[in-house]
Amino acid sequence: MSRSSLCPCRAARGLVPAGLFFLLSSAFAGAERASPRGAGEQPPPGFVADTLSLTVSGRDVPRSVVYSHLKRKLARSVQLQPGAAYSLLLEEKNVPFVSFPLNSRLSFAAPVRLSGNGYREITRSVNVIVRNLVLEDVPGPAFFHVSNSPEEVGRAGKFFDGELGRLEGARFLFHHKNVSGSTLYFVFVLENRHDVPAEVALTAPQAGIARSEMKAGHKAAAGFLTAAHDGVRVFEELPPGAQLVAYRETFPPGETLSVLCEAVVTGGRGVRVSARLLSGYLDDERIDGVIDGLDARRARGVFPAPAVEKSAGFTAGGAWTYLSIGDDPLRELTNGGALMGNYGVTHRMRVTVFNPGKSAEKVKIFFFPGAGPASGTFFIDGERVEIPNAKGSETVELKTLRFEPGERREVVVETMPEPGSYYPARIVFGARAAGDGRTSATDD
Repeated sequence: MSRSSLCPCRAARGLVPAGLFFLLSSAFAGAERASPRGAGEQPPPGFVADTLSLTVSGRDVPRSVVYSHLKRKLARSVQLQPGAAYSLLLEEKNVPFVSFPLNSRLSFAAPVRLSGNGYREITRSVNVIVRNLVLEDVPGPAFFHVSNSPEEVGRAGKFFDGELGRLEGARFLFHHKNVSGSTLYFVFVLENRHDVPAEVALTAPQAGIARSEMKAGHKAAAGFLTAAHDGVRVFEELPPGAQLVAYRETFPPGETLSVLCEAVVTGGRGVRVSARLLSGYLDDERIDGVIDGLDARRARGVFPAPAVEKSAGFTAGGAWTYLSIGDDPLRELTNGGALMGNYGVTHRMRVTVFNPGKSAEKVKIFFFPGAGPASGTFFIDGERVEIPNAKGSETVELKTLRFEPGERREVVVETMPEPGSYYPARIVFGARAAGDGRTSATDD
């Protein structure tokens, strides 16, 4: 759905803050290849930085995150003459690292072409340096901004526009269907309206687009939960007055778009955050009209911190343990409206399992949707399990754990209700005696 990195990017209003990067033509010495005909008579199409430094954090940051970060940083580093364009000639699959380990520093070359009618073509290699830092004292999201009402949107407009102060963080969920009959463009924008630089730690937006509402929500939730579990973030720097489109997605008619992301202001005085639908890919005009027509059955507004912690116990041979996901909805902070199903809210369940018997037990963990068809993504003691589609009447086994006689240990399950699915649902702990296949809760 996203535009290819090989597509030329032209100068456009508002994309690059004035004075952000300015490199003299001497910086190209020994680093450019010019077209042979008329090269000495034609001016350069623009300038690009010799080196781009990217800062990320997290366990094994995937190269897809680094590549997206690179494209945003490159867009801010290039200065183009009128009518000129640039192209990143490096594809994501050719980034020479599959993932970037925590507390590491890696580098690679990214070829960039600058060209335009009346200018000499230049291709140069930009040195990209990636640092994966260990984060300390970065707060979690204190607020949860949800936009799911109206479910169907038929025009361009604004979903959300608000300020995050220093060391404030928020999670954002957008889940809508495009019924406009034409392609729209979703943008998530960061803007520094202050006179000092700002820095934002961004859990890279994860999106799903599909005809099926469930498929769209599952892709967004699975990607976000994985990034959040691994602590994957990128750091975006915003000079005074700068505006950054942190995420842009093509939104075809008839499709459902689901987006989840988090932002924490780690430097400066604050950052303006907004989410909008545009009618054109490079439409950078400010949109003041708010998308209205609210549906009381769908959630919209600002909710408390999107985290639920639960504790329980399970004894092999005793009654099974049931834990609900998505019950006890969060309440909107101004009008008290309920976030039914708690979609997009992280649920972390700690279950202390004890096997009092004299034989080993196989403890099984199940997912039971109950309310209707549902998808789910789960981390069980750090191991990811993905269920793309479970029927409402279906009980799906997620994992089997072996417990020796007398063994007691805590099992941690992390998940979230996924947009487009039917929640609440339940996680169930049961046991079977190892080796005989009998359910211990019904052995009598």
